[in-house]
Amino acid sequence: MHREKILLLLLIMTIGATGCWDKVEIENRAFVTAVAIDKFEPKKDQEARQEEGKAKVPEDSPSNRYIVTYAYPNTGLIAGKGEGEPRFQFTATGKTISDINNGLATRMEGSLFFGHVKLIVLGESLAKDEQLMREVLDAIERSPQIGRKISLMITPGTAEDILAVKAPQEPALGLYIRNIIEQQKRTARIADADLGYILRSLHESKAAVVPRIVASEKEVKIAGAAVLKDYKQIGWLGELETRALMFMMNKAGQANITVEMDKILLPVHIYHASTDIRIEEKDGEIYTIFDISMEGELQQHLFEVKGQTYDDKYLKKLEKTVSKELEQQIQDVYKKIQKEYETDLLQLNERLRKNKPDLWEKVKKQWDEIYPRTKMAVHVATEIRRIGVSR
Repeated sequence: MHREKILLLLLIMTIGATGCWDKVEIENRAFVTAVAIDKFEPKKDQEARQEEGKAKVPEDSPSNRYIVTYAYPNTGLIAGKGEGEPRFQFTATGKTISDINNGLATRMEGSLFFGHVKLIVLGESLAKDEQLMREVLDAIERSPQIGRKISLMITPGTAEDILAVKAPQEPALGLYIRNIIEQQKRTARIADADLGYILRSLHESKAAVVPRIVASEKEVKIAGAAVLKDYKQIGWLGELETRALMFMMNKAGQANITVEMDKILLPVHIYHASTDIRIEEKDGEIYTIFDISMEGELQQHLFEVKGQTYDDKYLKKLEKTVSKELEQQIQDVYKKIQKEYETDLLQLNERLRKNKPDLWEKVKKQWDEIYPRTKMAVHVATEIRRIGVSR
């Protein structure tokens, strides 16, 4: 009995001693929602910032390599208990991302918290620098607070400019971007590639497609994609090229395809698409074959043209026209990423390794030389299921 009392007392003492040794009060945290990372180029950056009326960044260290900007909402204003700007922004320079985070502790009242990050933007000059790009990707991947479902994007300008956009009705820019990303369910012009996919693709084939983001004063646009090879950016894909790539990767979901037929522009909304990808060897050549099936609806025709959209022959002609249009776009994009970029964005190497291991054993040592010579074939089958309300 005495022993049981001692054990009970020890248990009570243990419970009372528990706690969060590193606890930070919520009002003392800066809940970062967006991060912008640029390459630091001392003279060029300072002159440009002065011309644009931006504050100069510290130059106390000649070995600065990064400019990092953090954006986080004014939580007091959101809760109705504060005042001031809807969101705060801090910019700092340093040799490494870790140095910058530690240095900000000397300038900020709150403690940076990355558990709510929705967006990381990289400037083009950084993305083209293999050393810096690999350092940044490693820092992001090692962070236990940054989730794999967040958006990683590249901008043709500086990443800091993206965070400077005054997004309408949204104090947290990262949330505003997340809402735009939701539009990829209705348009394939936005590359369907989150941080997890990008990291996995780079691990498996040293190549990846990354969404492109551009900014104006009051809005951002997300369309097109950056092409990564050997862990750095080597080029861009336009909006229609990105759409074709999403069809090739079986990530199109929904899309709009406009064709011209009988001198009339006809927009067709694709609400369902499915792509089957096969890799076959024939006569010593490797073929990538895309079989794509789509269902869609005609969204527009010509006023006071009656009965044409009910004609089966006319609709069959439209279906073939839409199919040929997409087939040509896919052929052009496959040629571009294969011949111009020599980048296995479709991860054909992984498909071979998983689905045809015997063939992969034959080609894996020379895959970098074989891939640019692979052949392709594409067949698109389109069905127009709806024509809207007409007479």
